[in-house]
Amino acid sequence: MSQDTKSIEKSIEQAIEVIAKNSKTIAIGLVMVVAVGLGMIGYDYSQESAEKQAYGEFYALEKQFDSIQGELRKNMPPEQDIQYTEEVFNQNFAGTSAEMEAFIVANKGRAAATMAAMELGELYSTFSLHQKAKDVLGLLISNVDVRTLTGALYHVEYGRVLLELNEFEASREVLNKVINENSVKFIHPVALLNLGLSYYKDNQMDKAKELLTRISNEFSDSEPGRSAEIYLKLINSTQG
Repeated sequence: MSQDTKSIEKSIEQAIEVIAKNSKTIAIGLVMVVAVGLGMIGYDYSQESAEKQAYGEFYALEKQFDSIQGELRKNMPPEQDIQYTEEVFNQNFAGTSAEMEAFIVANKGRAAATMAAMELGELYSTFSLHQKAKDVLGLLISNVDVRTLTGALYHVEYGRVLLELNEFEASREVLNKVINENSVKFIHPVALLNLGLSYYKDNQMDKAKELLTRISNEFSDSEPGRSAEIYLKLINSTQG
């Protein structure tokens, strides 16, 4: 592994740690910052003009989302938060979301489409539109290589969305693809935690406790490890 690759992986580990500390769930904030960083890496090293063009289109759409959020915040009192309701989504984000979906379909197989699907899935999840998140991420399941950085992050995000929909077996199948891939070990803690949560939400407490204990022990100095410890305390408190 080159020094550049190690440096990139270290930066992504640090980004995951920071994002996880400030997310509603361990992975819900993973994509917005990390995927953009990976996109810039891909853009810098890509030699294909078509791939570069796809990145350009993706970032243009992403800027539209940023602009919409900026306008919403500008027109609100400073102490008030954006209300993530379906009505707010339809009034402000539906048009750009449709453009993003069209871009994803047109660019299947490109890293830019993978990042766009993750970002759009993240947006849908923020508005509790979990089925729409599943649908857009599911467009690429046969096109994404889990051995790549973007591919591993995509699988974590897709697994998380399936977990939100209580599709536990499907979620575990997707997350295990990351866990079984040694080339993306630095993403394993996040994938493992979501796997543990799938057992927790599925009321399989023995399996949840076993896996969360492993995460807590092996990754105690990371945010996934600390989150696992919290869930272990919840399990122990309910079991007496």
